[in-house]
Amino acid sequence: MALAAMLVAGCGSDRAVQFPLDTLKGARSSDEQREVALGRLRESAKANDIAAQRVRTDLEGIVESREVVREARVAALTELLSQTDAKADVANARLAARVLAREEERQLVTMLADAAGQRNWTIAVPGLIRSLGRPMRSDVAIAIRERPEARALAALAQGRPLEELLFEQFVTPSAGEAQGAAAADLMRRVRVDAWDALSAMDASGEQRRAMLARDIDAKSVGAAAVTTLRRADRELRVLAASGSEVAWLLSLRPDGADKNWWQQATAAVARVPASEAISLRHVEALRWTAANAPGRFAQSRDALVGELRARVEPRRNVLRTWKSPIPPYNEQLRATEGRLSWADAITVLAIDDVVAAPHVRDALVPQAAADRNDRMAEYGGALLVRAEKTGERVWPVLYPARAAQRLGDLRYVPSEDMLATAGTALAFYHFHAQERNNVELAGPAETDVAYATQSRRACVLFTSVGDGSFNVDFYGPDGLVIDLGTLPW
Repeated sequence: MALAAMLVAGCGSDRAVQFPLDTLKGARSSDEQREVALGRLRESAKANDIAAQRVRTDLEGIVESREVVREARVAALTELLSQTDAKADVANARLAARVLAREEERQLVTMLADAAGQRNWTIAVPGLIRSLGRPMRSDVAIAIRERPEARALAALAQGRPLEELLFEQFVTPSAGEAQGAAAADLMRRVRVDAWDALSAMDASGEQRRAMLARDIDAKSVGAAAVTTLRRADRELRVLAASGSEVAWLLSLRPDGADKNWWQQATAAVARVPASEAISLRHVEALRWTAANAPGRFAQSRDALVGELRARVEPRRNVLRTWKSPIPPYNEQLRATEGRLSWADAITVLAIDDVVAAPHVRDALVPQAAADRNDRMAEYGGALLVRAEKTGERVWPVLYPARAAQRLGDLRYVPSEDMLATAGTALAFYHFHAQERNNVELAGPAETDVAYATQSRRACVLFTSVGDGSFNVDFYGPDGLVIDLGTLPW
């Protein structure tokens, strides 16, 4: 047995010498075999500068590839980070800037973040902020300040509070070495992620309000964003609670195409009692309610919830079937109504009013049919007001998914076009219409609920439950789901 083990080890070592890259990347390679392979690569790198650069390029390719097993990526990165001469330090800083912007493997993120903080890699700041803005996949809750990206950014803040660096990157985001359109896209994303991190550190909003009140150079790239956030806080009583809400606010044109909407929304918000909290997802519902059901402004939260309960309970409800014995959420109103705020109740009632209109259902039927015939994507859109001769009406406006967003018949990805142009929507919606009678999927998927939390949007799901009938679910941030019943009511 011992001889056999030696022979196997010997064969593995021979292969590691002859085919070091294949061995390093191999899913079945042992740590010892990978170390032999790295030793062979070190030797080959000594031949000349060209050979050394070829080895570095190969190792960087392994680090950056998500197709390679984690152990191989970690081994390659460990080897690169062990090189600390000036030339290698510059190359490693550039690698960190690229990888951190999109990497989700926590061990790699931690290694690169620690190195960035210790070695003063300021070029990695945009990547660190992008990484910090992503939810951390972990079984253990970690405060945002304790994350390795935050520790690295604090080290790079040169004695300033971390919040100061984040606000600086919100106003004048860095693009590292990116150029042209890539630089503009990175700066936009860094701004959003910097605000996400600030929001997580400032639950009360006091610090962000104080920062927004500062004098900002009118020529800075973030001056317009600061102006918009100040105005939303002042006129709509909305302090952006996340980076996604910043992007949402910046998609609006209060002095342009959305001027009338903004003015009406401001007037509606002025009628809301000061004691009631408002989020951006509530604003269109408030505007619509002021025009169509103004009496609700005088009702208490309990009265509004009571009205909703009186509507929903007599209806036919279809609940989603879950394989797990413990569903990820409870969609029955009596189980969730305690979580509804006054503004939430206003919003759900407005949605309930709108989707009951015959013209809305008539528009949904052909959209659901088109979805059912397309097995490559789930369809969806936005409930948007359209001006008509007799006044305004809300319509379900379909936004077809682009090619990159067509991820199969069980996944809905909101259209980038919709995110850019439907900022005044009452809610986003999509279908579960894979079958004419799709009762088993009559409720949002966990990915749908996660999207509502990330985007802070009010969302609606229409599930086909028979010819021309739809079960309707409202869902919003933080896992709030309410089955509103089956259309037609």
